[in-house]
Amino acid sequence: ISFPPIETEFVYMSAVANQILYYKYAMGFNSILTFARIFKLLGHIPFMARLVNILSGCIEDVVSFLFCAMVVFCGYMGAFHLTYGNHLKDWATYGECLMSLYRVTHGEWDYDG
Repeated sequence: ISFPPIETEFVYMSAVANQILYYKYAMGFNSILTFARIFKLLGHIPFMARLVNILSGCIEDVVSFLFCAMVVFCGYMGAFHLTYGNHLKDWATYGECLMSLYRVTHGEWDYDG
């Protein structure tokens, strides 16, 4: 690929865009793992050890709550997708539907549709 490309020539950049997208997904997952590792390191600081112990003690309850909330969330996601998916762009795919439902729970609603 010559750079910069000739203005009259079409350059297919979909493969490069997909690689950048996968790189961003990998870095997002890496940041989650790094954030989880910080709790282990904070346990060595005396005044933070108490907070880490409390958070590690309640992780089971938090995970079970998140599981139950996601079951309800996915039910609403399917219902809104079936109801509004053919008519509104924000509800057309499951990914858009999930993000639209998240925005609705935070008070953002597109009244004009």
